[in-house]
Amino acid sequence: MKYIIDINGKRWNDSYGNTYHSVAVNILDIETGEEKEMNEPFEYGYSDAYRQTGLKMLESSGMFKALKINLGKLSSWELKDELKRHGVFIRYSVVDVNRKKDL
Repeated sequence: MKYIIDINGKRWNDSYGNTYHSVAVNILDIETGEEKEMNEPFEYGYSDAYRQTGLKMLESSGMFKALKINLGKLSSWELKDELKRHGVFIRYSVVDVNRKKDL
C-alpha cells in the first residue's frame, strides 16, 4: 500500500472572533492511480484544528484501522512518521478566507 494524502483546510473568523474551518481530504493510491475525496464543510476550531478534523475523517474511513494505527495514542507528528513507515505520505495545507461562503 502506498498513498499520498492531502489534508486541505480553509479557515474563517466570524465577527465575534470565533474560528471555523472546512476540510477536503484527497487520497491517491500510488499503485492503482485511484483517487478518493472526502469533505467536511463546516466545523468549529482554530489554528491547526483542520488537521485533527482531517485525521478523524481518515480514521472514520477505516484507513488507520487497516494499517493498525491507533490515532488516540499519537501526536499528529508521530502519526506522520508512523504513516511514512507504512508507505503513506501526508501533506497539510490551509488558507484563510474572508467570507463564510468561501469555506
